[in-house]
Amino acid sequence: MRFLEEQQNISAIQAGEEKSALIVEVDGSMIFTREESWKEVKLGRIFKHSLENKTDISADNQSVTGSSEYVSHLGGHLQFKEKMDKLLQPHKGRKSKLAFINDGAIWIENWVNTKYPQAVHNL
Repeated sequence: MRFLEEQQNISAIQAGEEKSALIVEVDGSMIFTREESWKEVKLGRIFKHSLENKTDISADNQSVTGSSEYVSHLGGHLQFKEKMDKLLQPHKGRKSKLAFINDGAIWIENWVNTKYPQAVHNL
């Protein structure tokens, strides 16, 4: 009986995951540093988004997003990708949709195509 209850709980969780998407935003910006002149700082954000037709609205009529996780890195994209992969690791087994929103940089496109081929790309 306990096994059946556990299976039902797992099925309910998976059904909930299928009604949500994991959104990954990645972008970079150049900043001037005193020590090394111009360097690119990169920022990544992940959050869940419901695919159901209901929308949560706050008191000032702004759409509400749940909690987000962030990664930032000052420097090269190789180290940044490692940080993002670590942040995404706990979500690897999810059955939800995966969408990347980015500016179309070549390194981002290559990374997403290689590591997350099932993901949807949005510019």
